[in-house]
Amino acid sequence: MSNDLFLPDDPFDDPAWQQSLLVADAPRASKGYVACALQWEARVLPLLHPANKQLAVLQLIYRRCRWTHNLTVSLPNSDLVAIGMSRYGKYRALATLERRGLIRREPYDGKTIRVTLLVPLDCT
Repeated sequence: MSNDLFLPDDPFDDPAWQQSLLVADAPRASKGYVACALQWEARVLPLLHPANKQLAVLQLIYRRCRWTHNLTVSLPNSDLVAIGMSRYGKYRALATLERRGLIRREPYDGKTIRVTLLVPLDCT
């Protein structure tokens, strides 16, 4: 008898099963919502028009607002690194989003940028 907990042909060793761990924290499918893994977004974002990068930043802001139940949130550079964007790309995207009336940037104090989402979280 082997000391291994699983048999060699265990289905949980399958690469597809291991990939499922990447989306384990994703919200369940729900009518009216779109969700994707940050790794997937990081892969496709460089292939898209710059306006789509603004949408990705706006999605990260929206996500943080949902988590915190607050329309004003911090947006650390580490969130953008997850989708392959530099802090300078973040600054450009935030400036555009602010000009379009979607967010308001708080005065910068040398720490993580704080933004207020000006579009309601619930658009129903």
